[in-house]
Amino acid sequence: MDRRNSWISSAPGNYDSAVCHPVAVEGTPPPFIAHNRRIAVIYNPTAGQRKRRRYKSVMKVLGELGVSVTELRTGGRSDAERLATGVRPGEFDVIAVAGGDGTINEAVNGLRADAPPLAIVPLGTANVLAAELGLRIDPAHIAHTIARQQPTTVHVGVVNDRKFMMMAGIGIDTHVVRDVSRTLKRLTGKGAYVWQALIELIRFPSSAYGVTIDGVRHEAGSAIFANGHFYSGRFISVPKARLEERSLNACLLAGRGVWNLIRYGVALTGNRLTRLSDVSTIEFREALLDGPEGDPIHADGEIVGRLPAIVRSHPNPLNVLCPLNGAES
Repeated sequence: MDRRNSWISSAPGNYDSAVCHPVAVEGTPPPFIAHNRRIAVIYNPTAGQRKRRRYKSVMKVLGELGVSVTELRTGGRSDAERLATGVRPGEFDVIAVAGGDGTINEAVNGLRADAPPLAIVPLGTANVLAAELGLRIDPAHIAHTIARQQPTTVHVGVVNDRKFMMMAGIGIDTHVVRDVSRTLKRLTGKGAYVWQALIELIRFPSSAYGVTIDGVRHEAGSAIFANGHFYSGRFISVPKARLEERSLNACLLAGRGVWNLIRYGVALTGNRLTRLSDVSTIEFREALLDGPEGDPIHADGEIVGRLPAIVRSHPNPLNVLCPLNGAES
């Protein structure tokens, strides 16, 4: 199961990216080893053929860059969390997660406080975190980022006791996440979510949710709690939200009913959601959520809890490897 290889290093390429801004102090040694890194890769071996090809291509380039790779294979749900927790201090220089936003979320929840920097090999359906970090879906670009870049600090959110990297939500999108067919998702990718969204338009109840921030209760038909500005791929939910900021941003969609849901969906795909008059955004550190008791909450595309709940920013940031100069817009 473990695989360690060493090759002669080659020079990295130059890549443009908006989140990553490592700080170098003149006259001091680099804060993080730049060559011959020891990398643990958490990987699901049952990934589809195309994803396996991308993964193998990344591993090949990492080998050419002279790093040592240990593969930690998952065998089921929550395995990524367990494997991340099992990494001992000083054992590796980087923990890389090969998978989608849900697998990354699992691993982030398993990371110890003294864990090495996190890196990602995007193999998911939407790859929202990869987009936020400015990481292209290109094996050489991914491998050079893992093998050569310095870590940067990013902040995470929490739903009750579960961390999330990109976003959490209540409302129709959560019901889509809960009920989407995993078989259809494997076969069609994003098409599975589109199909499930059409189903939810017909059957989703016109529920009212409460979001209390700084003692003020706001009502909404759906709500997004954004840590980064991308949502469900490269759609922009809250333009000002950034991983390097500790605060979160609530995006409250006041309208309910089928027509409003269609209107919001069209606006989101055109990156115009927050321009609608009945959509508001609020920057916050902690929000109390209520609504139909037991209604699900999602984070990073996975169901993580039920109402009532608390969403807040986590006090401890993460170190993440990503391309220099920040996220794509």
